[in-house]
Amino acid sequence: PVVFAGDEFGLTGSVGEEARTPMPWDSVDDAADTIELYAATIALRTGHIALNEGGIRWLHASNDVLVFVREHAEESVLVVAARATFDVLLEPTAVAGSPTVLLGGAVATRDAAGLRLAGTGPSFTAWHLPGVAVS
Repeated sequence: PVVFAGDEFGLTGSVGEEARTPMPWDSVDDAADTIELYAATIALRTGHIALNEGGIRWLHASNDVLVFVREHAEESVLVVAARATFDVLLEPTAVAGSPTVLLGGAVATRDAAGLRLAGTGPSFTAWHLPGVAVS
């Protein structure tokens, strides 16, 4: 995601000086939850090389949910971003192993049918995936 200064406070403006809305310092406390979420997602990105330098492999895309893997030689991160409640079943071979939650509240469960990702939106969840040894 891309964040522009003031987005965390809901500031708007699209042209010229209107786009240079001053920061509402008196309402910073009202945006504490949003600022905390931004800090957590920034820490997630800076803490994982796959999210900085990895390639992307799309696993699912629909009107309300996107699922992809960011892959790097050192690690892989599975990501789901949804704006509504979702229940997505990925093919059994879409990703290896069982995901471990890094951030977010969606649930990943694996069975013979595949990897099921489910949650209520809006939602953003990232999982660490175990490495795959290539011989």
